Amino acid sequence: NIGANELIIYENKYYLDHIYLSYINQTLVTLNKSTIQNVSVIQINPTEYKINFNNNIPFYLYFSESYNSNWRLAQKFKWYKGFNDKNYIFDNTHFKAYGFLNGWYIDPSQLKKISNSEYELTIYFKSQSYFYLGLIIFGTTFILCISYLAYNWHKNKIKKDSF
Repeated sequence: NIGANELIIYENKYYLDHIYLSYINQTLVTLNKSTIQNVSVIQINPTEYKINFNNNIPFYLYFSESYNSNWRLAQKFKWYKGFNDKNYIFDNTHFKAYGFLNGWYIDPSQLKKISNSEYELTIYFKSQSYFYLGLIIFGTTFILCISYLAYNWHKNKIKKDSF
């Protein structure tokens, strides 16, 4: 007996998905779940999310990560495009939702459709592009250093063998 008779389960009636949309600007005081719609989300990694939705009406997109101005929206996004601010969209509508989350006001008429009625957006943490670039620079430098050391060792070994 593990004490399951004493287990109490509480329902959080205010639970919301990690990423969702609403047709009105929600606050903690005016939270209305009837205006909230879930979207299809694919988490690529903790710094990149692909969102698909069918919606032609402007809406608010909410993302439940701590607010940071480096969270950005883009379409047809690749990490190497992350250095240029021109590749991001709706930067001017990014706001702090509920006092601590990320929110954007999205007007689908400014987006390109990926099919007849479907849109795709990427939420991306801009600083991640700098991390990837640093990894590439580090990896290249490491390989060059190891290659030089191996070449130098091989050259010295041949010199010693010729004596």
